[in-house]
Amino acid sequence: MAWKPYSIVVCLASLLALAVTDTSVAADARKETDSNIIISDASDVGDSSQDNLILEEVPMEYAFRSLLENRNYELEAQLSNQFVKVVNDRGSRNWVVKASVSDFLILDRNKEIKFPVTSFNIDGIDLKEIGNSGIIFQASSNGKENTGLLSKPIKNVSMRFVDADNILNEDDTVKGSIQYFLYDTLLVK
Repeated sequence: MAWKPYSIVVCLASLLALAVTDTSVAADARKETDSNIIISDASDVGDSSQDNLILEEVPMEYAFRSLLENRNYELEAQLSNQFVKVVNDRGSRNWVVKASVSDFLILDRNKEIKFPVTSFNIDGIDLKEIGNSGIIFQASSNGKENTGLLSKPIKNVSMRFVDADNILNEDDTVKGSIQYFLYDTLLVK
């Protein structure tokens, strides 16, 4: 009787099946341990350093467009997906994010020419108003809502500036900046 190729395949398959069944795990040979990680407030540590009070993110850019005006410019922009984000590890920590705006916008084509910023609002908070603290985001009084990654959306910005000598021309660009500062309120005066 001659061997046919399919007979060899059947024999090899049978040997492999036997090999697999011989290496089976005994019923009580596998065990597992559950892992539970409890995240605690860093005030339990006793270290008062600021290592985990972090200004994580601020808006990338505030972009305005305007027609050429006669001296006074009032601009507004509605924003989406722009946030101020803070990481805080202590529920009892009081903190604030303050924003400030540069006093002047600078003409891109001639850095010597400046235009005074008379108003800059972030969600209704005028950063140029005398006596305004500039606080745009602050700690919650509820400790659990005051830890982790905390986020405040920025939805609306507006500004006013003056071109007293009507220097601006079509296609000009003026630039300024908004600075953000994160403070532990115990340090703010």
